[in-house]
Amino acid sequence: MDRQTSAFFAILESGLWETGIGRPECFPLDAGQWEDVFRMSVRQTVTGITYRGLLHLPEKFLPPVQLLVRWTSEADRIERGNFRMDSALVSLNGFFLENGIRPVLQKGQGVAAMYRYPAARECGDIDLYFTAEEERVRAEELVRKAGCRVRSMPDGSSSYRWKGIEVEHHGRLVDICSPFRKKHVDSFIGKYGFEDMKLHSDAGDTCIMVPSPMLNLLMLNAHVFKHASGWGIGMRQICDMAVACSVLRERIDFDEMRAMERKAGLAGWSAVLYSFMEKYLALEWNSYACTGRASSRAGRLLDTVLEGGNFGFYTRASMKPGGPLWRRKLRTAGAFLRNCGFSMGVAPGEAFWAFVSLVAGQKHNYGKQ
Repeated sequence: MDRQTSAFFAILESGLWETGIGRPECFPLDAGQWEDVFRMSVRQTVTGITYRGLLHLPEKFLPPVQLLVRWTSEADRIERGNFRMDSALVSLNGFFLENGIRPVLQKGQGVAAMYRYPAARECGDIDLYFTAEEERVRAEELVRKAGCRVRSMPDGSSSYRWKGIEVEHHGRLVDICSPFRKKHVDSFIGKYGFEDMKLHSDAGDTCIMVPSPMLNLLMLNAHVFKHASGWGIGMRQICDMAVACSVLRERIDFDEMRAMERKAGLAGWSAVLYSFMEKYLALEWNSYACTGRASSRAGRLLDTVLEGGNFGFYTRASMKPGGPLWRRKLRTAGAFLRNCGFSMGVAPGEAFWAFVSLVAGQKHNYGKQ
């Protein structure tokens, strides 16, 4: 790991946990090296978190003033985006509650609330899960009547914009593709269920359902694997997992958690992910005796993270955009195949069925063109 990457992880770790810089030997950096760290933060969509880390850095080690101004401006943009997201989510949840529907918030602002400084987490879209298919169908009808243009996605989900924010409706809580594992996931949902979370915004407050701690960690875990085995994964999603582990730790039964991961087909992957978070984010978890193999594969995961950035965006951006559906389908399949050595080594069954699901979904989409 070069000096810039080490410095990036030093300030990321500091901003994530709001602690002093744990790796002072990475500093000082020259202006060019600081530019690299800033670009890395943008690629990984953790600019707000690394900005919080800068606040713990001794003044003599800070980046040049011009870059610090850009960094501050970006952190301010992220914070304002969070306030808009909270306002839209409060409005949308209230709209559904008025119509007798209680959606479940997946990831997003539900995880942001666990951060030491929630507004530093860069938000994406609003993901909602519905416990009954008839509720999901009715929710789509309601937003259509409210003037939203609802689009169908290849995986069966739907999307639209609410107050300028992208929203997706999902019929699946946990991204597990194996048909032999889904029955276990359904049993986990029935056993652990959901709980209320209070969300604050300038538009008012609301109570929205979120997965219970055990389900939340499994959902985040599977989500990271899904993207790590495909186009790629960025640090924002891994930071989400680390923060959730830290905050929910006292409410987790570790034996049951390991059993859930095993039944979901993610036991080997989980060892790698936890090893990665302990090694690069200083997560105090220690629920696994991480083997040398898990540690070495954590290094392979690091390569994937650094290469593609957030959801593999920078891997995709290096390719010729657009083109016919078959070409886009081929590029997506190629991304899975490039990572298959890693994903098949840590969760072979799930990796296989994720690929099958991808091909089936794209085929279904082709039929609708």
